[in-house]
Amino acid sequence: MEQLPPGRYPNGTRVYADGEWESIVRTKPLGKREIASLRAYFEADGAADFNSGGIETNERLEIRGLIEKSSPPRKGYMPFYRITVAGRAEWLKHCKQTAMKSANDCPGQRPVKAKTKG
Repeated sequence: MEQLPPGRYPNGTRVYADGEWESIVRTKPLGKREIASLRAYFEADGAADFNSGGIETNERLEIRGLIEKSSPPRKGYMPFYRITVAGRAEWLKHCKQTAMKSANDCPGQRPVKAKTKG
């Protein structure tokens, strides 16, 4: 089967040029599935053979350099991943930006104490 040239087609199909999809992913902010998956990788840091999220979510995180394959993929199975140094930094940055209130919401961070009048 021949590959279609890059572009949009009347039936709604979109074919990307080499590297186009990857550069689009890098320019967009993390989506909610990517954030949830990144959190799971952060919490499982150091665990062998860990996988979180779907194929496309993991592809986007890998393209951003936030996770990497931890072992060669086996035929017919999803590969296992681990968080990278950039992934840990991105998760901690996300925690600061969203000002999560509980250490349980943002592992690796101290909880923010509520100020009381008094």
